[in-house]
Amino acid sequence: MSYTQFRDGYALEAIWNTSTITTASDTAYLLGALSKRFKHPSPTATVHHGPTAINARETAYIWKGAMDCIGAGSLVIQNGIPIFLVMGKSSSTGPVSGVYTHTITPTTDGSANPSFTWHHERTGTGTDWVVQFTGCKIASLSLICSNNGRYLIGATNIMAGKAVDPNLDGTNALLDTDPALPPTATTDPYKFAGMTRTWDYGSANTALNGLIEMELNISPDLESIHTANWTAGVWTGQWPYKIIEGARQKYEMTIQYVPESDDLWDESVALSNTKELYFKWTKSTNDYIALTLTNCQIISHPIVTPDQSLGTEDIGAVEVQIIPQSVSFTVVDSIAGGYYGE
Repeated sequence: MSYTQFRDGYALEAIWNTSTITTASDTAYLLGALSKRFKHPSPTATVHHGPTAINARETAYIWKGAMDCIGAGSLVIQNGIPIFLVMGKSSSTGPVSGVYTHTITPTTDGSANPSFTWHHERTGTGTDWVVQFTGCKIASLSLICSNNGRYLIGATNIMAGKAVDPNLDGTNALLDTDPALPPTATTDPYKFAGMTRTWDYGSANTALNGLIEMELNISPDLESIHTANWTAGVWTGQWPYKIIEGARQKYEMTIQYVPESDDLWDESVALSNTKELYFKWTKSTNDYIALTLTNCQIISHPIVTPDQSLGTEDIGAVEVQIIPQSVSFTVVDSIAGGYYGE
């Protein structure tokens, strides 16, 4: 009989690659509602073969080399925590009447992006299966919001330091409680219908009308480093010694829209890149995510004549590529700063 029940959760790590879920009574949290099949950061080994002799066809030995853990999945964004994990830094104020304001930016002091343990359980057969992926970091996050999808989705790639059998309480026990969102979090997702979009054109913010879809890709440019590493006299060099961030954050935005003026196209031929773009997803006045993209360079803005044979089916939508110099978020919600790594 196959497994029929699955539970996934995470917990922030105080020390990279060191799980904070060590007993069945510990708490794991939901990163967001999983919207699709989730591929956990399971290890993949580089295999080396050794010949038995010159011109021999058989293999004398096979051994595993470097082990890298990479996973991917999509989340329905219900709060700003996934954004904090990929950006690296959150600074919170409040609470004011139970409401906190989190300013999320890249790290500026050389400190590493936050890491977390991903905990996975499956049951339904005679044997429970529990596994943890420690040292997890979000290698990329694509925030996608469209008229078709309705919700703000986060497509993630995750790198982990190691995959382990945690053997909770020495018996391979399951967690006592189901993983859940932070206790004060609202469960509603952010929606396309609750999104406002403006950009600074001239002396005031101008609505970016005709928007069909937006996608912002964020990457800290992670790389796993393997070294000749020993732990308590045991060779552990097959696993990453550490996961490091690149020299800078990488951002790229793509929007699909139906132009109602030539204003945005004008920026594609302008030599300066001083414009800012703003997006805001609102559940209520005390629960929203606001995104600011600074010094945006429009690198592609095609001009399209619709296919006349399709009539109204071809409305002249175009896909625009934008590279911002910097990105920041303001998240207002009822979640305390500790859940944002503070």
